Amino acid sequence: MKIKNILLTLGLLMISSVTFAQFNFGPKLGVNSSRITLQDNVNNISEGSSSFGFHAGAFARMDFKRFFIQPELLYTSAKGELEFADGSIGNQIRQYDFNRVDLPVHFGLRLGEFFRVGAAPVLSVLLSDSEQGDINSQMRLKNSTLGYQVGVGVDLWNLV
Repeated sequence: MKIKNILLTLGLLMISSVTFAQFNFGPKLGVNSSRITLQDNVNNISEGSSSFGFHAGAFARMDFKRFFIQPELLYTSAKGELEFADGSIGNQIRQYDFNRVDLPVHFGLRLGEFFRVGAAPVLSVLLSDSEQGDINSQMRLKNSTLGYQVGVGVDLWNLV
């Protein structure tokens, strides 16, 4: 019973605070950096360097004076490398592509009229993965992960 009362109270507080919020919707495009990390130590395999990819999607931002909450829905294309050590032919670096849907919810602070800083927990759901040049090759990646994002933003429309 106590949990229901707490949830009801939190829900009412959120609804009342949303009525004072300003809403913004729009597209989101960006660049990301990713790296494949190994869960277990595997003989002759090591983690490679970070690689760049992109993300595209949409956001909905609720502004509360200087603070904001910004949930997003993003399609993300990323890459990663693994280095395979083979004594007979030397080390080989293999690149892997993976695509996922990311669902971050940013909590942040507005700095003036144009700039924002924020951080977000992110739920990522894997759509596909393959070794570059071999679409039949698949890694054993987790189907979903929980991570984080930090970032800065510029409201370009406010500059005009």
